[in-house]
Parts: sequence; structure tokens; C-alpha cells
Amino acid sequence: MVFGLTAIQVVWVVFAFALGSWAQTVSGFGFALITVPLLTVVCTRIDSVVAQSVVGLFVTTYLAWKLRADVDRTLVSRVIPASVIGMPVGIVVGHLVSDRILRMVLGLSVIGAATAIATGWRVRGNPKVVDVIAGGVSGVLSTTTGTSGPPVVIAMAGRELAPSAMRSSLQWIFLVGNVVAMALFALDSALTREGLGVGLIGLAPAILVRRNGDRMFHKLRPEQYRKLVLVLLFIAGAIAVLTALTKK
Repeated sequence: MVFGLTAIQVVWVVFAFALGSWAQTVSGFGFALITVPLLTVVCTRIDSVVAQSVVGLFVTTYLAWKLRADVDRTLVSRVIPASVIGMPVGIVVGHLVSDRILRMVLGLSVIGAATAIATGWRVRGNPKVVDVIAGGVSGVLSTTTGTSGPPVVIAMAGRELAPSAMRSSLQWIFLVGNVVAMALFALDSALTREGLGVGLIGLAPAILVRRNGDRMFHKLRPEQYRKLVLVLLFIAGAIAVLTALTKK
């Protein structure tokens, strides 16, 4: 047993983090969307979120620094403050709502986000208002389900952002979110040995796959990345829903 996990469960954790890191590196998002639903198969919801935040801090720090020249500062300055405000609300929601319901919300939100992106759905309205709302919802999701990406990604899809700007901006949003989330989890006594241990197991595969993802980013066409990541998101969402229905 390693941090309370069997050998098979450790292999599953390694697979989850490797897959999430690959998606994040090649597309700019998808780390939490893929990793957290898969981790809930072998961990509690909060341990999955904590573990994702621990490893995500390393993955996003690297990408945020590397892609810093392309960041859309106006967008980031709107989303990040709203996200930080929403995070404490997520902590409260996490205490009031059962893990089973949150797993179901997680799975359905992932599937919904993937469907919206796949069908080209666009958010209409004042960009500033849309960014603030997306940031707030993202913050709440960050500390409840760990999947802060869907609201922001959907909001970004409604404007003419260059792929490089979208990819870079997401990293800075996720980086700040992970730092604040870790602080809030510490204050809430949610940084359990199990959650930190699962994060430690996933750190090495996430870093190793990240390097491979960088190389693939320059070889495959953007539409190929998009299609593959969408398939992975649908699978991860389905696993989260099934886990909510079957796991006690």
C-alpha cells in the first residue's frame, strides 16, 4: 500500500496525471478536467481536488512562464480577481453538498463544457461582464470540483483570441487559482496525508509527459489536438458520472 492505495490504484493515479498533463501541455487546458474525474475512482472528492492542485501548481508554473509573452493581460486582470472571490464560496459549498452530488456535477459539467466547445457554442454579451461571471464561477468550481476551466474556456471561445493568447492566459489563471486554492485548503484543514500523497505520486509522470507534450504541440495540427482532447474530456466526464452513481 502506498498512501493507502493498492498497486493497481497507484498505476491508475499515474495514468490520470500523465493524461491530464499531456492535455494541458498541448491545448492549454484539460489538466483538472481529465485528472480529477479519473482520481475520484480511487480517492475522495476533496483528496482528488487537493492532489490535482498540488501537481497543477508545477505544471501551470512551467507553462505560464514559458508562454508569458502571449498572455492577454486585459482578460486575465478581469478573470483572476473574480475567481479568487469565488474560491471561498466553493469551500463552503464543498461542506454543504455531498461528494456524490459534487461528483455528478463534476461529470456533467465536463461533458457540458466539451459539448459546448465541440459544437462551437459562443457566449454573447459584454466581454467584461462575461469575463467576471466566468471568473467567479471558475473560482467556485476550483475549490469544489477542481475543474475551474470550463467557464473560462467557454467565455474565451466567444471572442477572436489567438490560440497562443488563449493558451498562455489560461496558464496564468490556473496558476493563481492553484496557489490560492492550496492556501484555502490549508486553512480548511483539507490538506490530508492522502491528498498530498496522491499528488506526490502524480508529480513525476506529469512532468515527464509535459516534455513529450511540448514536442507533440509542434508536430500535430491544432484541429487534431482539439478533437483528441474533446474525446478525452467526454471519457473523463462519463467516468465521473459513473463513479457518482456507483461509488458510495
